[in-house]
Amino acid sequence: MTNSNLTILVIDQNSDYASEVQHSLEQRTHRSVEVVVEPDVNQALKKMSVRDFDVVLAKRDTLDSSRFPSHLDGDGHDGFHSIVGMLQPGNIDDDNVGNSDFLVKVPVQPDVLTQLILNTIEKYQLRATLQSTENDLRKVIEKNADSILVVDEYGGLLFWNAAAQHLFGPTGLSAGGVFGIPLIAGETTELDIVSSAGNRIVAEMRVVDIEWSGQKACLASLRDVTQRKLTEELLETKVRERTTELEALNKELRNMYEAADNAAKVRSQFIANFSHEVRTPLGGVVAAAEMLPMAENVDEFHELGTSVFNSSKNLLKLVESILDFSKLESGSVTLVQSDFNLRELLDSITESVISIAEANSVGVHCKIDSLVPDMVRTDAVKIRQVILNFVHNAIKFTKNGTVEICATLEDSADQPVLKISVKDSGIGMSPAECENIFKPFVQGNRTIYGSYGGTGLGLSICKQLVQAMKGTIGFCSEQGQGSTFWFAIPVTLPTTKAQTAQ
Repeated sequence: MTNSNLTILVIDQNSDYASEVQHSLEQRTHRSVEVVVEPDVNQALKKMSVRDFDVVLAKRDTLDSSRFPSHLDGDGHDGFHSIVGMLQPGNIDDDNVGNSDFLVKVPVQPDVLTQLILNTIEKYQLRATLQSTENDLRKVIEKNADSILVVDEYGGLLFWNAAAQHLFGPTGLSAGGVFGIPLIAGETTELDIVSSAGNRIVAEMRVVDIEWSGQKACLASLRDVTQRKLTEELLETKVRERTTELEALNKELRNMYEAADNAAKVRSQFIANFSHEVRTPLGGVVAAAEMLPMAENVDEFHELGTSVFNSSKNLLKLVESILDFSKLESGSVTLVQSDFNLRELLDSITESVISIAEANSVGVHCKIDSLVPDMVRTDAVKIRQVILNFVHNAIKFTKNGTVEICATLEDSADQPVLKISVKDSGIGMSPAECENIFKPFVQGNRTIYGSYGGTGLGLSICKQLVQAMKGTIGFCSEQGQGSTFWFAIPVTLPTTKAQTAQ
């Protein structure tokens, strides 16, 4: 109770006790007490309509009168009224026993009446506070963005807020209806819900046990986490994409590192090979030159001179390979187009390798398709260089076998394509050896170097020359069965002697 003044309305024709009540209350509460006496009920009602009273004292029959408003307990009036009914001794019945709002009127005991009035005021103030708190809580629940439902132990709906009604739609929830989703207290569940608007919503539902109106129930709160889930999925996608990018970048870096490491190893191997390749012909030149002054006859002098010449030629070939590769790497290769006789070119290549072929017991044959014309126009020098490299390799890796040079002409929409292949019956290569065959400084099998020699530049040069002529290059090989290397380049076919001469 507050320390403000108390106002009491007494509706009774016999109001002799009014002053005693006033005096008793002032002594007990130390507050100013105003007592208004109105014997007429109608006049009392008028006063109550324009003024608020803390307590109304009236007879039981007055309270039971139909003229007495039922809202005086404070539910429908701006003011607050605590009502104390005054009973005659004969009016006591089972309904009144124990009711603190009623007092046997005769005789009035000031202390008892004072305590009853104070208890009544406190009771109604507590009721008002409770009602206000309940209203506030209801507003919180109703205005809550989360959907809140109360469900009994059988699944029956006891309560739901506006958010729940909006989520499930006007027909989704109804008094006495059943909530069709199982509820387990203490668990959090994600639900896929199609809202009343037809939108897919992901809701996170939490459930706790409560007591509702004296019975066991579950309180379920559903929070819309659709946007959060979308954000999480987006973040997960971004993380996966970024992880994939980083893995690809790491793989690329590893490949670059391995490539650089392999290049360093290959160049080291090339230097070792090159040193040996240079040392052999250079040693032959030096040895023969040293013995020339000591030659005793023409035959010996001629033999030493021939040795010097052959060693010098091999040394020159090695240097030319290095220079050719350097030019190709720098992109400074120049193509010289000319008309030439393909049959004569192939015959000259065959004749130039006869001696080394016979040394390996290898027969070299040339096979030219009937559709291939005598004259073609392309870079004859580059063609010869590629074919010679193929043939030298074929002879080098073939013992007691054959090497066949084939030429065919293939039709193309733009211009004819000349295809040259060199097939041998030599040692062939394994699939692993074939992988790096066109890479510079690499031999199919490094152990081969000890038996056959070479720098590993020849086929790399051939590939770059063919590509410079806008052609393609390839091979097939089987270990122990031999290999076939080929290239195909576009050529121009002269049609008249005048064109050939030009």
